[in-house]
Amino acid sequence: MTARRFAAVGAVVMLAGSRPQSMAAGPTIEFSQVPPADEGGTARLGTIEGRVDGARARERIVLYARSGDWYVQPFTSEPFTPIQADSTWRSSTHLGTEYAALLVDAAYRPPTKTPALPGIGGDVAAVAVTRGTPPWWRARWFQIACLGMVVLAGLGLHRHRVQRLARELDARAAERVAERTRIAQELYDTLLQGFLSASMQLHLAVDQLPEGSPDRARLDVVLQAMGRAVDEGRCVLQGLRSADRDADRLESSLERSSGTNSTQTEEDA
Repeated sequence: MTARRFAAVGAVVMLAGSRPQSMAAGPTIEFSQVPPADEGGTARLGTIEGRVDGARARERIVLYARSGDWYVQPFTSEPFTPIQADSTWRSSTHLGTEYAALLVDAAYRPPTKTPALPGIGGDVAAVAVTRGTPPWWRARWFQIACLGMVVLAGLGLHRHRVQRLARELDARAAERVAERTRIAQELYDTLLQGFLSASMQLHLAVDQLPEGSPDRARLDVVLQAMGRAVDEGRCVLQGLRSADRDADRLESSLERSSGTNSTQTEEDA
């Protein structure tokens, strides 16, 4: 029995605690459309609208726009904005840097100009303040887009620089390879000419030896070795020269291709 009594008392306390919280929840004001932010003035007007929850029958909306001080909107002679049956409200307003909506009693007399908004209490049931919609060049999406364009431009510039450096390094490497190939070709050509000259002189010397001479047999072996060396030298020289010809043909084809593309571009233009 004691446990049941404690449980019943706890349930009553929970219900009593939750009931005042729901009853104490006051009305709220929301903005669904906000005019652009501006320094304010009498020439430009915008539309402001929103919704109010928990309003009573006698309550109205009072709007303010800030331009240094807060000015009642839309006009001093029409300070109240009625609340529609679906709890929405809509009005015109002069532009300002900030906008405020007050839910007030019908007996409330709003000041036409005030440096600070009134707080909740008395005839003021709710207060909502919002900043004006910034211009497109100050909007977050535009700033993000500009930042993305700057990042993409930086990446493109970095890629172009890397490609240009890579082309320069490739050109320098190609120049070094071409220079080394030219030096190697000249060396092999000189050595081959020396071997051929020595081989011809040795052939003449062998021809002057008598048949069956042991020196002639040894010199024949030397001549054969020199012949193999000359053949290998010729193969190396042919390879170097063919590489030069291939490079020349590739350069010529590239030049012809670029010339053809430029001619076609001019014809298309």
